[in-house]
This record gives sequence, structure tokens and C-alpha cells, in this order.
Amino acid sequence: MTGSRLQPDILKFGKAFGDELLGQTDLFNKSDAAKRQRAKLWQEGLLGYKLGQNMPVRVELRGLLFRVVLVVVILACLSRLFYLQVLKGREYRVLAEENRVFVKYSPAGRGLIKSADGEILGRNAPGYRAVLLGASILPEQEEKEIEYLSEILEMNKDEVREIFSQAKASPFSAVTLKNNVTHAQQIVINSRWSELPGVLVEESLVRDYPAGREFSAILGFVGKLSPEEFRDVKFYRYRVDDVVGRGGVEEQYESILKGSSNKKLVEVNALGEQVRVLKETPGQKGKDLVLSVRADLQRRAYELLEEGIETYAAAGGVIVVQETKTGRVVSLVTLPTYDNQLFAGGISTRGYEQLVNSKDRPLFNRAVSGSYPPGSVVKPALAAAALSEGVISENTRISDFPQIIRIGPWEFPDWTVAWGRGAHGLLDVREAIAVSCDTFFYKIGGGYQGTCGGLPTGCNVRGLGIDKIAEYYRLFGFGQKTGVDIPGEAAGLVPDPKWKQEVKKEPWFLGNTYHVSIGQGDLLASPLQVVNYISALANGGNLMTPQIAREAVAGEDGRMAFSPRLIRNVDLGGNILGVVREGMRLAVTEGIIYPLRGAKIDVAAKTGTAEFGTLNARGEYKTHAWVAGFFPYENPKYSFVVLLESGGKSNNAAEVARKLVDWMSEH
Repeated sequence: MTGSRLQPDILKFGKAFGDELLGQTDLFNKSDAAKRQRAKLWQEGLLGYKLGQNMPVRVELRGLLFRVVLVVVILACLSRLFYLQVLKGREYRVLAEENRVFVKYSPAGRGLIKSADGEILGRNAPGYRAVLLGASILPEQEEKEIEYLSEILEMNKDEVREIFSQAKASPFSAVTLKNNVTHAQQIVINSRWSELPGVLVEESLVRDYPAGREFSAILGFVGKLSPEEFRDVKFYRYRVDDVVGRGGVEEQYESILKGSSNKKLVEVNALGEQVRVLKETPGQKGKDLVLSVRADLQRRAYELLEEGIETYAAAGGVIVVQETKTGRVVSLVTLPTYDNQLFAGGISTRGYEQLVNSKDRPLFNRAVSGSYPPGSVVKPALAAAALSEGVISENTRISDFPQIIRIGPWEFPDWTVAWGRGAHGLLDVREAIAVSCDTFFYKIGGGYQGTCGGLPTGCNVRGLGIDKIAEYYRLFGFGQKTGVDIPGEAAGLVPDPKWKQEVKKEPWFLGNTYHVSIGQGDLLASPLQVVNYISALANGGNLMTPQIAREAVAGEDGRMAFSPRLIRNVDLGGNILGVVREGMRLAVTEGIIYPLRGAKIDVAAKTGTAEFGTLNARGEYKTHAWVAGFFPYENPKYSFVVLLESGGKSNNAAEVARKLVDWMSEH
């Protein structure tokens, strides 16, 4: 029903719509004809002739020219596309991909190093470093890039190759290629960026040592971790391109000076330019280190030692000055030395090899690491031992006859024989120290049973024996490290029968005891051990740990003092050490240490001429020149040692010491 009602309406509507549609179609047909006519006229105007007629020659030429131009344009586009996609595709693809995120570390700065009088000895200076981004290394270009960098940065190829390996192992961290790159090197790197993918130059800090080479042995320097060190668990907190202290206080106080690095998460573009910082974690500067060393004294001691080495044709030398009561070292000079500023920006492999292989051994700290026969400077220790063990009293007088003690084919002469002098006669311990009588110390050390040219007294002495000698030498710090706060310390050697049997496979003889009694034979000591033992004699028996650093400072309120440390008290009872000190003073006022007799302040001292090496053609040994002492005599404040390596007679060292003591008395 519903459908029947709607049907007429639909038919009616359709009729009306159809009529209208027929009318519109007619209009459209008329309109299309007009459009076609207009298009024809436009085409004829463009071609320059009516359609249906033959094409004029000029029109044919124009069409040909148009087609040629079109082909040329298409070929040019295809050529450019080939260049960009095929020839330069790899490069531009890398450039497009290199807008990457990297972790950039930069040093917050090591702590300053200052002298006791406030001079800055080690600091941080602004500079530039070349770094490598491992993720940007192109494998097919790697070897060529290593070659370029080796030339530009003046580095060994193997060294650069190792850094590439480190960078690839940490691809999203910048690894240092070289610190303190020059302006010329920066220009070359920036101008050849397309040949050096992943290489950037950025601002950094470099270690600077403005005080000069006089302080190199004390300070040391900084250098990059070696691959072996980086894998060592000791450096587990370090990054692959971190620097670490090498030698001196830079190494000893690494944990105090180091601080922590600044860390940035940055986005860089294809040219290595920083686009933005995504995250930043500031680091913390290391603590400052204040030393016990006086800068003015260090320079003067350096000058005097340099002058002494030249004057007496010595191979090298040492001066150490120590506060007698505290053990603090106020000057330490060792020559030959090096300039630690060479290491500030990263020394070349060739430059380092020259230092290491030099016959002068400039990197060797003779004061701390050197082991030398001490010669007669140990005689005060032996005298103290003999007094303590009752071998002699302070009033015992011993004959220095015979001047040459003979044991079978072996001879043990007093030093006066070589100088053509007669015997001293009867001597007490003070006088024996003053004239450095070898025969006296042979007898109290090894003992003597024999004749003394008919003298009724002072001839036969039972002696300490090697075991007691070794015990007392060790009591005064010989044969063991002092614990000084500089790495590389030598322990020296106090020989005894057990040592000789184990090392030389030989028994101990009385002649060995005689040699050790006068500081010869296999007995070895460092200059630092000698001055430390002299301080113990001077201060009443306190053997202190030598101390280079005085305190660490972090800001105005954060101070950490390094207090003097007692190793042991050499308590021998009575006035034994007083008697020994009197003998050392007598050595200056009436004995054989002539140069110090004219010093501007009262000094007590003991010299030593220590033989070493092999006999020359004249039957003589080369000798080291020693002197060690303290001043002022009545109230000792400073102890000192001067060693001239292969420097001849002992008074050569005493001449240097007098100039040092005179200068210190006025400064």
C-alpha cells in the first residue's frame, strides 16, 4: 500500500528531471564547441600557422631546437643525480646521519700545587685538544685517516691506531687524540674535515708547570693511561682518555688532585659542531696541594748543585734539606733532571724515548731512587752503636795503628795512607769522628786482635760484629724505605751473612765487616735515607717519615694537614747521641771538614768519600763526594745532605754545602 502511493510521485519527479537534464546537455554541447574553437585558435597562434596546412620550415626548426634544449636539460639533471646518489652518496649519507648524540667529558681541573711560600708550581691552563668520535669512523677510510693524523699531530702511527681502537670500543664518547694542539694543527684539522671524519677540536685544560725545571723531580707530570693501565682494576673509575699523575706528588696524590670530569650529553652536526646540550652534569675540581718545599730555597739549591757539578766534573748530584724535628722536606734537588713542561701538552713518542734512553738519566730521581755506597757518613751511626753496646765508652781511646790492617792477602788501610799522612795515634770516639779515622771504625766494627807497634793500650778491641752493625744501621733507617710521599723510593741495602749467602753464594768474611763499618762494600743508601738519619741524630733520636706535602685544601674551610709521622724513636740511653753530635761539630771546628769551618752559622757535619766501580789504570777507584749535617748546632732546625755523583773528594760536596748554609742563614 505504501509503495502504490509513492509510485506516481516518483514518475512525476522523473519526468520533470529528465526534461531539465535534456536542456542542460544542449547547453553543454554548445559550450564545448566554443572551447574547442578557442583552443584551436591558441594552438595556431603558438605554432604560427593554421592547422591543416603544411608546417613552415622556420616552425620546424623552432620545434627541433626546443626538443634539443629539453633533452640537454634532462641529461644535466640525470648527471647531477648520478653524482649525488652514486659518486657522493656515501659521504652525504654519513653527513645526514651524523647529527648524533654523544657523551662529552671535559676536565673540571686538577688541583693546584703550591710551594710553602705560596708560589704556584702546578696549575691548569686553557688549551685545545683533538678528540675522536668512534661512531663516525669510516672503516674504508680508517687507515688513511690514521696516516693523516700521525702527520698532523706528530704522533706515532701505532699510538694513533691504539686510540682508534679505544674510540671504537666507546663509540659514543669522545676520546682524546692529543692535548694542547697548536693553532696550526687546529687549522689543518678544520680545513680537512672531510678526510678526518669523527675528528674534532675542542676547548680543554692542559697541565701547566710555570715554576720551571727546578721542581720537576718533586712535582712529576701527568699523562694518559696506557691500555694496560686502563684494563687494570686499580683504574676502574677512569675513562679511556683520562690523564693520571706520573712521578712526584702528581702521582702520589693523584686521588686528591684529580677531581671529577664535567659530563655533557650533546647533539652534534655533520661538521662536529655542537647543536645543543641535552643534559649536563658538572664535575668537581680537585683539591689543591700545598708542599713543604720553599720555592726560593729550591731555586738556590738547584743553582748551587748545578754549579758544583760543573766545577767538580761530577756526573750528577743531590741536595736535600729537611726540617730536623718534623721530617718535612723543604728542598729536594736532583740533577740531571728534565723539564716537566714537555709533558704538559703530551710529549711525542720520540721525545719521550730520548729522555728514557739518555745516558744522563734525567727522569731518575737520585735523591729518592738512587742507591749509593754512603762512605764515612755512616760512621756516626756506628759510633752510636758501639757506645750503646758497651764496645767503647765516650772516653775510650783506641790506637789507629797499624795504618794498614792485613788479613791474609787482603789489606784494609786508613785513608791517611793514600794521602801520605802519618797515623793519628790514640783517639776517642769524638776525635775519630772528627778525623774520620778508618782504623778506629774497623776496630769497633769488626774487632781487632793484634799488635799496635808496642803501644800498651788502645790496641785490641772486640768489635760489634756484623749482626749488631746491621741491626743498628737498620735502626737508623738504612736498608728500608723511609715512606716519603714520592713514588719510586729505593730501600738501599744493609748486607749481612744471610744476604751474601743467598745472593752471592759466598760466606761472610771479616773483611766484609770492615768494609761495611766504613760505609763501603755492599752497603747502599739513598741520599734521603742519609739526611733522615742525620735528623734523628740531631733531634735526639726521633726517626721521622720525610714529608713533601704539607696539606690539601678544598675551598677556604676544607683543609687536611699531613702531620709529621714518627717511624721510631732510636732510644740509645744516656748521652750517646749527644757524644756523636759533639764529634760531628768537632769535625767542622777542628777536623777535616775545612769548608764548613767558615760558615756563617754553627754547623755539625760528617763527610764521606765513597769508592765505587772498578780500579783504574793507576789502581784507584772513582769516588762519590758526600757531606751531611745539621744547623744551628745548639738548636738544630735543618738537616742537609749534598752528594756529588762521581764528584771526587768529600770536601767538594762540603764547598757546595757551605754556600747553601750561608744562604739559608740569611734567608
